[in-house]
Amino acid sequence: MPAMFDAASSGAPLAIDPDAIRAHAELIHRLAGPLAGKGKLVITAFGEDPDQLHPKTDKPGCPLTPIVVHVEIGDIATTVQTIVNLATRRHYNVYMPLAVFRPDLEEGKKGAEKNIVAVLGLVPDFDDQEAGRWAE
Repeated sequence: MPAMFDAASSGAPLAIDPDAIRAHAELIHRLAGPLAGKGKLVITAFGEDPDQLHPKTDKPGCPLTPIVVHVEIGDIATTVQTIVNLATRRHYNVYMPLAVFRPDLEEGKKGAEKNIVAVLGLVPDFDDQEAGRWAE
């Protein structure tokens, strides 16, 4: 398996734990299980190369081509292999939404709110200046 590199681009390889990835994938597939055949899961990878200039701003951080993979609910092996493969790509971050998307979501598309069949979990992001006012 190729080495995964840290986000700070120091070049130091990081360990990747396929067993931890499998445990997470099993949980997601178990939660999505009742929707097998009625939707699919999406795995994405986004990143930017800090050593290249952004073509629009001329500043460091050239966006890399996004990668989007769809997996069938229940296909844990493909999910794990996809995440491991994407996680080993330099300068990429891997995301797997806690949602099930329509089965007819076009290949290569990450999906949007209108494409969601079910939400499996929620991860709030309260790191902005107004975070203390989240309830409002």
